[in-house]
Amino acid sequence: MDATITIPIELANKIAKRAAAKGLSLEEYARETLERDVELSTPAESFEPVGEQPGAINGEIKNGIEADASKELRWLKEHRHEYMGQWVALDGDRLVAHGTNAREVFQTARKAGVKVPFIERILPIDDLPFGGW
Repeated sequence: MDATITIPIELANKIAKRAAAKGLSLEEYARETLERDVELSTPAESFEPVGEQPGAINGEIKNGIEADASKELRWLKEHRHEYMGQWVALDGDRLVAHGTNAREVFQTARKAGVKVPFIERILPIDDLPFGGW
């Protein structure tokens, strides 16, 4: 199974520099880094698919985890103003960690026992431009 992820351009540029230093493409470096992280931090059995379960988006389960983020999205809508400019880690509708460093927020959430935290950077929602009166 192949997947596509979207990351901020600033992060992609940093990753591309590290990849070039190792003589790898961005994709090769990202794959190698993710594989190493999974091997070091997560038991293999937790990634076994569990099949279709009720409540998942389109009945789809990703790596044994429901793909429903409705609680997290509702929390973001209600609390985004409190954490503007920060990264937040959520477990359902529960805030597990927050801060300005994404890696630290993720690690704190993992240490708190959350296997797959929902991580999001809270950015201002663009308002319509004001044209004056």
